[in-house]
Amino acid sequence: MTEHVVVEKRDGILHARLNRPEKKNAMTEAMYARLAECFREADSDSEVRVLLLSGEGDSFTSGNDLSTFAAVAAMKMDKNARPAVLDLIQAGIESTTPVVAAVEGWCVGIGATMMLHTDFIYAGEDAKFHMPFTSLGAVPEAGASRLLPRRFGRQRAAEMLILSEVISAEKAHRWGLITDVTENGAAYAMAKQTAERICELPPESVRETKALMREDLEDILPHTVYELEKFAERLVSEEMQQLVAKRMAAKK
Repeated sequence: MTEHVVVEKRDGILHARLNRPEKKNAMTEAMYARLAECFREADSDSEVRVLLLSGEGDSFTSGNDLSTFAAVAAMKMDKNARPAVLDLIQAGIESTTPVVAAVEGWCVGIGATMMLHTDFIYAGEDAKFHMPFTSLGAVPEAGASRLLPRRFGRQRAAEMLILSEVISAEKAHRWGLITDVTENGAAYAMAKQTAERICELPPESVRETKALMREDLEDILPHTVYELEKFAERLVSEEMQQLVAKRMAAKK
């Protein structure tokens, strides 16, 4: 449901807020599709200078809603299948609009890997970044298996991706994963300040600078598709199905 992403455009800022707090903003196909639209709208609308991302409630996002797995699993049967999450990842990778994120509470799975395609990240001091792919029997997505080792070193990437360690805001800042740590509840205010500063800068200069900083598309885009294909294979594996079923049973 598109109301689970609230979008507002004002004074050069396109603000997209995840709005499913009762599910800790777990991501659905419709939410992925709407966020992908936001990235593309930011790039195509000359009035938009910056895209601002945030989450309603006490978490940025708890990651994938289980309902999204069916769309990704379809890639195992049909290489041409295109789940909305892939559209979002591609839109984020290709974007030339600065992206600022405000993170409070949990930032899990696709939420954490999506941060790799933002430019500024402000997190409350109790925020936690978690890429729990191996603990679920899955593999990374959103280009994380390529981007994390390249940017932060193999050992730090292994801690996040192989061990599925929870990374605190302080540790994320020390490693260079995020821009700054704020008091709890203040991440959005600081993110908005940065967004407003971007709006004061010459827009074409900003866009061209971001484009120059962007990852090699011929490298990262094919790898991202390959990652998601491997994710689709894991979804139908006995190992992952048993782990997911065990977790679901524990929640009842």
